[in-house]
Amino acid sequence: MTVIINDNENPFFGALRNLPVPFSAFDPNYRVVFWNRGCERITGYSAQDIVENPKAWEILFPDRDHRRRMFMEWIDRKNDYQDWEWDVTCKDGSV
Repeated sequence: MTVIINDNENPFFGALRNLPVPFSAFDPNYRVVFWNRGCERITGYSAQDIVENPKAWEILFPDRDHRRRMFMEWIDRKNDYQDWEWDVTCKDGSV
């Protein structure tokens, strides 16, 4: 279920959406539920391309082994993202 939040209803989401740095959020099933303009600028993928797309992880991390290792590290880190970089495959094919 997609919930569209109007920036007028909650200006906090407007601020997050417009951050110049990438910011994304995930639900308990690891689905991407938020993808800001910083993510769009860096990856070339719009929020429409990624948010709640069941293939989002395959799009961003097409190498199955790399994706598996990344998820294992994610679990090991217990959602601690500090000082962790992800090698994302961008829309233009660059990493």
